[in-house]
Amino acid sequence: MSAASFGDNEAWYAAGGPEQDVVVSTKIRLSRNLASFPFPEYERGDDGERVQALVFDAFTRMDNPESFQAISTGRLDSLGKRILAERGVIPHESAGRFDPVDGIPPGIVVRSDGRLTCTVNDGDHVRISSFTAGLDPASVWENAHGVDEKMQESLQFAASHEFGYLTSSLSDAGSGMKLTVQVHLPCVSLDGQLLTILETAQARGFTFSSAFGAGTSAGSSLGAYYNVTNNNSFTGNEFDQIASLSSVAVYLADFERNLRAQVAENKPTILRDRVYKSFAAAKFSSFLTERDAIACLSDIKLGIDTGLFSGAGYSDLSALLFRIKEAHLAFIAQSVNFAFEKDVDGSADLMISRMRSLIVHEALERVEVKI
Repeated sequence: MSAASFGDNEAWYAAGGPEQDVVVSTKIRLSRNLASFPFPEYERGDDGERVQALVFDAFTRMDNPESFQAISTGRLDSLGKRILAERGVIPHESAGRFDPVDGIPPGIVVRSDGRLTCTVNDGDHVRISSFTAGLDPASVWENAHGVDEKMQESLQFAASHEFGYLTSSLSDAGSGMKLTVQVHLPCVSLDGQLLTILETAQARGFTFSSAFGAGTSAGSSLGAYYNVTNNNSFTGNEFDQIASLSSVAVYLADFERNLRAQVAENKPTILRDRVYKSFAAAKFSSFLTERDAIACLSDIKLGIDTGLFSGAGYSDLSALLFRIKEAHLAFIAQSVNFAFEKDVDGSADLMISRMRSLIVHEALERVEVKI
């Protein structure tokens, strides 16, 4: 499998979704382990190979088995692994260890629409993940749960009446469900209210983390994009946990929108200076680093949010966050015969930054500035 297997055609992250002006995406992950095998960390002999064979076989028994592609990550090229990490299929910290010195490499199953994936022997024997744009935990639950139920027709997962599903991480035991929403909170950051929402989310059992790396100020996230994830999977059943996620996401969306109106009214000069500078940088730069592009796109979205810009949809901007990633662009550079300028051609870093700027330029062609 190469990077070509993970193209942009009808990608989930290019679709629209509820609450998308604040909630960029929703992800659910179900962790499961086979009852008759030790956790992956303690596997011996051919345990890993047997687990992978059993899980891969379970996907051949799905109602639409032809829509799933299963492969050992040992057969993935390095670029394919990096793209998987960029798209949240595997953690960035896991990408490097998908080439173990001993034992069988972890496996992965990808559904043809990219909305559902399953890793094998990565922390747990089975980790089913489902993705969607906007705030839609019901649809990701339905996707992941349907596959989980079908797998249990041929596999026995480790569970107990007292603890629920048994997982390699204690915090995942119970439902085995990890829920994450990615949110865009520029006005929360601009108005200095980050600590307020952090404390509220933590009190409700959720943790904030940076979606794209650290921002420019202490505790901030690059572009004010944050991942909000449940602390544990053993408080309430699956539907209680989904309801809690929806509740905190709606709270964050309402909080951001209220601050958005206040910032537009009380700090119009600061707001205009910020979004116009970022628009100019994105529109006219010949080179853009990934960090610069994310920061600029965040401010441009803020301009859309506050009515200072028009002509770009939220789904378009969300898709750009994936299209400007390093591995994605490296794949395009390998696959497309692109004519770079003489002073750019030959330098991998310059070519990637140049391509990123051109992609952003094209996406902003229809954006109109309201003075």
